[in-house]
Amino acid sequence: MRFRKQLVVGLGTLVVLVITMAVTAIVMLSSTTEMSGEVARDYANGFSHAQTLSDLEERLVAAARGYLLSGDPALRIRFEASQNELAATIKDLDRHHLVPVARAYLVEVDTSASEYLREMDQAVERRSQMSDPKEIVPLFDQRLSPLRARVKSAVDSLSQAEHTTFDRALVDTRHRARVAGLAVVLVAILTIMCAIVLAVLVGRRLARDFHEVEDATAAAQRAARAREEVLAVVSHDLRTPLQAVVMSAELASECAGDGGTRRYLQTIRNASNRMQRMIEELVEAARLEQHGPELHAEPVDAAELIDMTGDLFRARAGSEGIELRLDAPHVHVLADRERVIEVLSNLIGNALKFTRRDGHVEVRAEPGANEVRFIVTDDGSGIPPDQLPHVFERGWQGSGGRANGGGLGLGLYICKTIIEAHRGTIGVTSELGHGARFWFTLPPAGRDPSARARPA
Repeated sequence: MRFRKQLVVGLGTLVVLVITMAVTAIVMLSSTTEMSGEVARDYANGFSHAQTLSDLEERLVAAARGYLLSGDPALRIRFEASQNELAATIKDLDRHHLVPVARAYLVEVDTSASEYLREMDQAVERRSQMSDPKEIVPLFDQRLSPLRARVKSAVDSLSQAEHTTFDRALVDTRHRARVAGLAVVLVAILTIMCAIVLAVLVGRRLARDFHEVEDATAAAQRAARAREEVLAVVSHDLRTPLQAVVMSAELASECAGDGGTRRYLQTIRNASNRMQRMIEELVEAARLEQHGPELHAEPVDAAELIDMTGDLFRARAGSEGIELRLDAPHVHVLADRERVIEVLSNLIGNALKFTRRDGHVEVRAEPGANEVRFIVTDDGSGIPPDQLPHVFERGWQGSGGRANGGGLGLGLYICKTIIEAHRGTIGVTSELGHGARFWFTLPPAGRDPSARARPA
């Protein structure tokens, strides 16, 4: 849980850093681009303003000089138009968003241009009163030329101020671009470092988990080998002397004279047989767990399966005063004959074990649309409700009304494994004091409509 929290925090930090880097890059790139555009526009506007003023001043001077020298009315009209355009341009520039330095130079342009235009108007009026154009020439040298130089100087100063402002803005833009690049690089480095730390953390945890899994696998393999060795000992080294004990007890009972000795020998035989069954269950359960049941499925008659299994228990049922009822139709199932007989034998044996004398055990088969259901019912002591969910678990040894007689609790577990290998299901219903009903299903392999009911 701690590692999971660390991993979540690390991934969250990494995601935040990546998002931060992306947002930072986008914002700074947008800011730098916008500032560069503003600088370019300001430069273009400034250059345009200075060039416009310079052109207007040249046209104004040319028109005025031409009229003063020639007296051509058309040139006077052009002079007055240029005069109006210059005034309008200066007024428009005054409304334009200029930096304070440039605005100060614009005031100087306006002042010098206004004075120059007044003198020019006076010169034009004088020209209309003079008969000789040469009389106006001294006016150029004494009055108009200095004023024109002042206007030109003011325009040049305005243009220089615009250039200076542009250069400063360009330097500031480059500085911001460098800062933006540095910020992106720093965030990228931090992101890479966090990714490396996270990778190292995950790698170490995965390596530790791998070693733990490797150790657990090795331990499981050692346990499996030890279990196989124990099972080999149980299945061979114990089974052989048990068989010798059983045979010796049988031979001794034939030679025994009194009834007491025979009873002791029968007890030995019963105990030996029970131990043999326990060994067989233990070996079978281990083999099923390790390799699974080996099935040889073929079409088998359900009635034949029940008949063959019932033959194994008729003598026992008769000796215990229990009625064994068999009832099955001739319907074929796809199953391993020996394995199904093993399951039925376990269920019938348990039913006989827990059925009182003069009771009955019923075994029947019921065909359905997609399955054939085998049912073993007894009228014994039943199973407590709290134990029903655990009946087919490994090692279950019921308590209360239904004990297993000192076994290992593997019989029903083995039955469940075999039936599920056939792709069937197995279950039980019971009411304490009213017996139990075990059932399992097998897939059909064909169907014969004839059926029969047979008394045991």
